[in-house]
Amino acid sequence: MFLSRHDEPKFNVGSENETAVTEFILEGFSGLDQRLQLLLSLVFLLIYLTTVMGNATIIFLVYADRRLQTPMYFFIGNLAFLEIWFTSSTSIKLVVILGSGRRTISLSSCFAQSSSYFALGCTELILLVVMSFDRCVAICQPLHYAAIMKPQLCIHLVVATWVTGFTLFSYRLAILSQLTFCGSNEIHHFFCVSLENSRFVALLNTILYPFLNPFIYSLRNKAVTLALNEAIARTRAQLFP
Repeated sequence: MFLSRHDEPKFNVGSENETAVTEFILEGFSGLDQRLQLLLSLVFLLIYLTTVMGNATIIFLVYADRRLQTPMYFFIGNLAFLEIWFTSSTSIKLVVILGSGRRTISLSSCFAQSSSYFALGCTELILLVVMSFDRCVAICQPLHYAAIMKPQLCIHLVVATWVTGFTLFSYRLAILSQLTFCGSNEIHHFFCVSLENSRFVALLNTILYPFLNPFIYSLRNKAVTLALNEAIARTRAQLFP
């Protein structure tokens, strides 16, 4: 996303001898056929909605079912909440790009997307470390697990995780907002990133993994499956008495 000053300027003039970028053009997947882009937009939209619904279901079950109100599921519920925001930071714009062909993004939106992507990714990494610590205590210290992983400690760990992520978000956004970008406004990716990784690798990270995580961490679990089936049965009984 840091652009060369030697590229041909295509933006508004900020001063007499300087041109400044006011928006970027996301060129990711622009070479694909228009019909294929429309098809991909529908596929990605379906995946995104399924991801949101799956993670929202996990959050609801953890909150509503007493059997799932344990440290492990408390962390999983927070991971589900985090995944909704993480995939939303890139998926919504990608669907709009592929579906409508509007590839422009304002400077401030680009800064916000880039900062939120890295901050949420860092937050997820820290949360996974916390979840690993929880499972390590459960396996290595089973008799002391309840005494160690008290609700107060779990809350403190999650709060520290989110505070770290938002601190990074604010710090990165503050730095980016003070920079002036000149030259080409084309970004050869489908969202605002200083990275040259493959677009298909980025798709795995931003769309596929959040889609699979509810199944990996929760929906294959017997306790979660039982709670889900009971919730569905209660809903059916209320709708069709």
